[in-house]
Amino acid sequence: MNEIGLDPGIIWLTFFILSIFVGIEVISKVSTVLHTPLMSGTNAIHGIILVGSILVTGHSDSVGVTIVGTIAIIMAAANLVGGFVVTDRMLQMFSRKKPKKQVEEKAEKQVEQKIEQQVEQMAGKDSTKEMPAIKEEDA
Repeated sequence: MNEIGLDPGIIWLTFFILSIFVGIEVISKVSTVLHTPLMSGTNAIHGIILVGSILVTGHSDSVGVTIVGTIAIIMAAANLVGGFVVTDRMLQMFSRKKPKKQVEEKAEKQVEQKIEQQVEQMAGKDSTKEMPAIKEEDA
C-alpha cells in the first residue's frame, strides 16, 4: 500500500488501461498521409525495445524474468517485422504506375507483330487464299 491507500498493482493497471484509450484516440486522429513516417518511427522504437528485451533477458537470474523476457523478444520481433511489411505496402501505394502512353505503345507493337506473323504465314502458303481476319481479342 502507498500513501493513497491503493495497491500499486491497481495503479499500474489503471495507467495501462488509460494508455490504451489515449493510444486509440491519438492513432485514430492521424491522417493517412502521415501513416508511413509514423510507421518508420515506430519501427525504430521497436528495434530499441527488441535490443532492450534481449539485454534484460540475457542478464536475468530467475526463470520468471526469462519467460517474460522471451515473450517480450518474440512480440517485439513480430511487431518490428510487421511494421516493416506495412511500411513497404504503404510506400508501394505512392509508387508511380506506367503512363497510359507506354501501355498503348506496347499494345500497338503487339498488334503489329501479329500482323507480321500472319503476313509471313501467308507468304509461305498459296497467295490466292485470303488473309485470315485478325480477331478482336488479339488487337
